[in-house]
Amino acid sequence: VKQELEDAPMLTVNLNQSFHIKEEVDDELPEEEEEELEEDPLGEIELEEEPVLEPVSLVQLEREFVLDDSACLTAIKEKSRPQYSKAWANFRAFFDNSADFDARVPSEAELMDYFRHLRTEKLFSSSSMWTTYSMVNSVVKEKYGASLRQYEHLRDLIRSYDVDVKRKAQVFTMEDIQAFLGRAELSEPYWMVRKTIITLAFFGGLRHGEIMGLKLENFRSSKDGVHVVHDRCRKQGADNMQRESKFLVPRIATGRVDYADIVESYVERVHRNLGKVQGRAFWTGRKDTFVNQPVGKNSIAYIPQEMAKLLGKENVTKYTYTFNSLRYSLASAAADNGAVAYQMANFPGWNESLVSE
Repeated sequence: VKQELEDAPMLTVNLNQSFHIKEEVDDELPEEEEEELEEDPLGEIELEEEPVLEPVSLVQLEREFVLDDSACLTAIKEKSRPQYSKAWANFRAFFDNSADFDARVPSEAELMDYFRHLRTEKLFSSSSMWTTYSMVNSVVKEKYGASLRQYEHLRDLIRSYDVDVKRKAQVFTMEDIQAFLGRAELSEPYWMVRKTIITLAFFGGLRHGEIMGLKLENFRSSKDGVHVVHDRCRKQGADNMQRESKFLVPRIATGRVDYADIVESYVERVHRNLGKVQGRAFWTGRKDTFVNQPVGKNSIAYIPQEMAKLLGKENVTKYTYTFNSLRYSLASAAADNGAVAYQMANFPGWNESLVSE
């Protein structure tokens, strides 16, 4: 056994190559092998120098071609594409030389000018600024193969606006609601649809997105008033629908405002002018009639401000009087009539009773 082990080949490790097995041999190589090594010495092989990498700039990241606007937007999800398209179109419309962007990436100075404009003239909040930045950056990535993240001064500029304090909407009193709805001179179709929206938003505690989602078939009249069925959402926006909810617009038989009659008169007039009994609830009113054009979301969002101006309120802006003003008004009126925080939170769809408190 000892003799066999001595005759066996040895396992050696070469750190520069893979494992291999070789037998012990004399240090001297045969003459022929020595000559071959001398004819091809390693020292005569010339190695190329490693190139020094320059810092990558935004321009160097560009592709050799630039996609047109329609082609680059196809890479964005179809559901979100209109918002991204609008954000990019608004960006281009700000510049007289926007045609240059068909061949080059917008410069950092140009982008900073645009975002200053959004803040100082368009009064964008910091969150809206970041949303716009994200959408423009997505288009730039697809169009040029570049990223705005390398524009540090631009990001610093937007960060400097992260000091916004969230504004709280003002509250309408019950007397304000009655004063607006009871104005007899506001009887044209233009005001009929607005009074109906205010009535529904107040008694239902509806958000803007929930108002937009109402259908004519959601309304049913009875001796008690108008029963309304709708989808309650936890967060603002029609994409966050959670559960079915119901509320009653009461019928008042005294000399005060008949809230149910406001809704019923509107529905009857829309049926008479447009022949509609189902589908979208709110239609554009002119001086003498309704026209076959839905009321837009921006027009609906502006209605609380219209009401506040007619009532002579001070400091009326899109932040001070919103649909939240009507939700807060509902909570305030409910509290005056003995409702507890849990009841108020459960009905308007707030996440916690603390919000209603």
